[in-house]
Amino acid sequence: MKFLHLRIANYRGITASDVKFNAAGITLVQGPNEVGKTSLGEAIGLLFEFPDDSKHSNVKAIRPVHRDEGPEIELQAESGPYAFTYFKRFHKKPETKLTVTRPKPENHTGREAHERAEAILRETLDIDLWKALTIQQGDAIDQPILTKQTSLSTALDKAAGGRPADPREEGLFEKVREEYALYFTE
Repeated sequence: MKFLHLRIANYRGITASDVKFNAAGITLVQGPNEVGKTSLGEAIGLLFEFPDDSKHSNVKAIRPVHRDEGPEIELQAESGPYAFTYFKRFHKKPETKLTVTRPKPENHTGREAHERAEAILRETLDIDLWKALTIQQGDAIDQPILTKQTSLSTALDKAAGGRPADPREEGLFEKVREEYALYFTE
């Protein structure tokens, strides 16, 4: 997926923020602590993960500070053959809009827009890989669970010069464990 433009408003302590991403290369977001850098990535995740009427704690946490407004997130992006603009407002006057401009024009609102955006992601991305590569500031960095991330597992195995475990290796390990249990107590 390629991000083109992100706008957030009434998001935590951010009144409004606009980020235009470079057409090629990497966009670097820098600034002092507590200005909202982490909120940009978080907003993109929330946009795709939760419907506008969600009561999830992650959605509740983005309520604006000192304002009675609904947090807004708008992303212009490309993914596979699709070019689209996706907008959500949470809490106050919830709203969802998806405007697809390519490959063919589409307009969706409400739950239908949310479901269509999910369908575009499923069609054009390895969603489990995307989630595995997303680390939020303050989250513990743990060993990733790779059971569903076959793309990541395969890439890591290839990079390490190995290959996925052979079922016979798993059987051998189990026999060793049984033999160990004969002589040692747990």
